[in-house]
Amino acid sequence: RPPRSTLFPYTTLFRSPLPPPVYAQEQEEDQVLLPERVELAPRFQPSESGPEVTFAGEASDGKRIEVSAQQVVRAWQSGSHAVEGVDGGLAWLPQDWLERHGPILEQFVAAREAGGGKLPQWARPTAAALYQALDAPPPPELAGLVPLIDGFTAIPPATLPAGLNAVLRDYQRQGVDWLCLLRDAGIGALLADDMGLGKTLQTLCAITGRTLVIAPTSTLPNWAAELARFRPDLRVSLYHGPKRSLDAAADVTLTSYAVLRLDREALAADTWDTLVLDEAQAIKEPSTATAAAAFSLPARWRVAMSGTPVENRLTELWSLSHFCNPGLLGGRKDFITRHARRIEAGQPRAAAELQAKIRPFMLRRRKSEVARELPARTDLILRCTLDPQERAVYDSLRLATHAELASRLAAGLDTIEALELLLRLRQAACHLALVPGQQATRSSKQDLLLEHLSEHTGAGHRALVFSQWTSLLDLVGAALEAAELPYVRLDGRTLDRGEVVARFQAQDGPPVMLVSLRAGGTGLNLTAADYVYLLDPWWNPAVEDQAADRSHRIGQERPVFVHRVVAEHTVEEKILELHARKRALADAAIEGVSGTALTREDLLELLQ
Repeated sequence: RPPRSTLFPYTTLFRSPLPPPVYAQEQEEDQVLLPERVELAPRFQPSESGPEVTFAGEASDGKRIEVSAQQVVRAWQSGSHAVEGVDGGLAWLPQDWLERHGPILEQFVAAREAGGGKLPQWARPTAAALYQALDAPPPPELAGLVPLIDGFTAIPPATLPAGLNAVLRDYQRQGVDWLCLLRDAGIGALLADDMGLGKTLQTLCAITGRTLVIAPTSTLPNWAAELARFRPDLRVSLYHGPKRSLDAAADVTLTSYAVLRLDREALAADTWDTLVLDEAQAIKEPSTATAAAAFSLPARWRVAMSGTPVENRLTELWSLSHFCNPGLLGGRKDFITRHARRIEAGQPRAAAELQAKIRPFMLRRRKSEVARELPARTDLILRCTLDPQERAVYDSLRLATHAELASRLAAGLDTIEALELLLRLRQAACHLALVPGQQATRSSKQDLLLEHLSEHTGAGHRALVFSQWTSLLDLVGAALEAAELPYVRLDGRTLDRGEVVARFQAQDGPPVMLVSLRAGGTGLNLTAADYVYLLDPWWNPAVEDQAADRSHRIGQERPVFVHRVVAEHTVEEKILELHARKRALADAAIEGVSGTALTREDLLELLQ
């Protein structure tokens, strides 16, 4: 919304400019007499879909001016201080009231228009808030939603499932109460707690009726195990594999995003009572087939679970919100214009407006806030120095990449393609054997890693080693074998993930686990480890945090140390600076901190 002028915008109210209004009783004959200043005030009539709001004012001669809520919102959005009534009379907007309650009225009007005059389910908390703004008690069908707009205070306790086999922590019980309130109102929920706080358990306490859970393939065994543990009374069916078939009698059906894309029509044939997306950032790109399939599934209640609702850009939050509550944030293009661009430009008011819209429907708690019993997590930068041969190769690659990147950015190359150009440079910072045309049996980074692993495992600690490249894991695995350090490995080629995890988690399990960032970054409980090594920094800090939290989660009893292994004076150091910017962007939308966008100048700076 543009800033409102403190001056009366005459040219926006009349077809031709007029002089300032004069209210003196005696005026010269040739002076123009403008209409009396009439102040508007909100009026309403209760209805099943929320208050029917108009704005009215009365002149001293008894003439009444009435204006629709839509007219008031449009005038307020444009920065006008007055509006013309249906009979041609001029009236002034209630500026004080609009400053306090304008965003609520704006969202209510937009929701009614989007619903063709009917109020969408997700807009019912907005209707309850509007009643409060009008100093009127909401009707009984809306009164129960008031806690959603009052900071989640006084949410009524939900009835837990009779077959539940779990003891909930206080914050988990609060999350279940919130989920059930939204469930009973038919309003979608985005559960965005930090990784490791028990989003799965909270959701299992709230699901009802015939439920479909869509999750990454790697997490399906974990879902089956959690259901058997916490809700043993439910009949669970796995819809996966070449001979899959839907079990109509199952209480919970588990499937993957890959199957969702393939079997979209079969899964959309019936309306599900509950639809759950685990690791919902899988639909962060709304134009993908996966997102389109998820949007199309009919369900009475929708839940999206994600510890990282914003990873790279704010349109990811739009996509998750659109899945939960279509229309909540408007159309995608409108969202980009009204929210994303302004927040990325660092406008705090835009961030506050977005937070107000999503607050009733998104619950996010940090570990530091609600799980104080968890041992500390310490994040460290482990720096290594490239040897002369590695430095020579890296510097030659840097010069070549800088020239190509500058040329292609000038030709209109987009950010994602530009980041891909830096691939070889990042690999050269890890191990020369990853670079085409180069040969090496060791690397400075690998030597430093083995030195630390030998020291920590010798003292009884256990470690996770993550890399985005399985080829780098191959090289590290060979070095571990040469050093006679036992390990297990989990990547996209691992057939029995559950067995590998069980071996590592066992009390007498191997001290090291090699994990590919893509295959093992989500859905695993690896609390046997108290040391984590991230060998190659990824562009997205949220992905790294997900990997680190495989160890730092409920069930961990020892302090966790997360090491990011970084080669000095390389692009990896610049990536760490990029991490800070991406975290600021996510916080801007969710927690009110100003964010900044990644520019082309930033990309070139990565190569300096």
